[in-house]
Amino acid sequence: MVRGYIVQIIGTATMIYLHPGLGPDKNVQQGASPEAGSSLPPSPAPNLWRSSKPHATSRKVWNLDLRMKSLRRAQLLGIVAVIGCEQQARRPDMPGPFDPKRPADLARLAQGDAADIEARCIECHDDIAAEHKSSLHRAAWTHPAFQRAFAIEPAAFCQGCHAPEAPADQPVPARLGAIGVGCVTCHVRNGVILAAPAHAKDKPDKEAPHGVTRDERFGGPQACAKCHEFAFPRAPGRDPRELMQSTLEEHARSPYAVISCADCHMRRADGRVGNHAFAASRDPDTIRSAAKVTATRSGPTSVRVILSPGDVGHAFPTGDLFRRLTVSAEAVGDDFAVVGHAERHLARHYVEVRSGSAAVRVQKSDDRVGPGGEDRVVDLELGAFSKGAPIRWRVRYERVEHPLSIDGEEAVVEGFVTVAEGRLP
Repeated sequence: MVRGYIVQIIGTATMIYLHPGLGPDKNVQQGASPEAGSSLPPSPAPNLWRSSKPHATSRKVWNLDLRMKSLRRAQLLGIVAVIGCEQQARRPDMPGPFDPKRPADLARLAQGDAADIEARCIECHDDIAAEHKSSLHRAAWTHPAFQRAFAIEPAAFCQGCHAPEAPADQPVPARLGAIGVGCVTCHVRNGVILAAPAHAKDKPDKEAPHGVTRDERFGGPQACAKCHEFAFPRAPGRDPRELMQSTLEEHARSPYAVISCADCHMRRADGRVGNHAFAASRDPDTIRSAAKVTATRSGPTSVRVILSPGDVGHAFPTGDLFRRLTVSAEAVGDDFAVVGHAERHLARHYVEVRSGSAAVRVQKSDDRVGPGGEDRVVDLELGAFSKGAPIRWRVRYERVEHPLSIDGEEAVVEGFVTVAEGRLP
């Protein structure tokens, strides 16, 4: 019954927007704002035209274009309204992977795919869409490194977060894979359009053709939790509480626990929060600021490197369990030949255990730079030939595409950033 009323309302709105006698210019003066509560957009200011009295034909074309845009906005509002009326009894879900057991996800599929809704969002939010287009959220499914890794291990468990607008147990349609983690993934939940609480220095909300639900959870870690903290897939011999990604738990133990994820990962150059490029995880300066590094000769043939947490609210590195820091040193002889070398990987380390006929990897240790403020000390022994030779040392943040060994020591590295380096006499 509720759905019938909503469809009837949407149909009435469509007739109003397209009827030539009921266009926006008949209801709102040029350059004026709509009355409070109106869903009609303002008419154009006269300076948009070559003459303050546009030719009648131009005026009709513009009015038709405006009505069509208004119709598309009404359709978006209609999709949201239909789902929303069926989900009023509960608070909106926070963003997460597609869940076939969640009524809101199934209802949204029934009303139109996410790519169509995404296109309607972009019509008004083109500046934010341009930021998002450059982000790893947008490339979550299409990024070449992910696709190569997914080809080796094509698990629905992985597909659910990397292509969240498609059912995880079915092939991903190209149009849905192309948007990755899109506008609709985070902002359209249970039939409402979600936003974080407004800050005092933010601009007031613009007139919008749809309602906006401002939820305090959306401004905090809960908005990121379902895709950035979760357990391993269940398997015999593994503790079901063991986390595959633990960024939120790390954040809660850090000195920055009172600061939201967005405060660092969505910070704009002018200090405001809301940059949808999410560049922090790929920005070299941000990565270098995550650790303070010092190195000394601790003996005739050895080096001690100390890493202290810097400006970071979680373990370094965090997220994907194969990311790591590689601490290395090499002694250089008179002819510039390397006469001694040693390295160590700081990461989550795994071993393989057997449970009956099944084998599963479980975490053995974690020597990443911790979120609690403790230093990580790395001692490297370079061998007898390094005595008296100058030493070059380096710390690199490495994004591992796929491990080649159970312990992760051998791996295909997709990219790296040099965090710190130096030379010891």
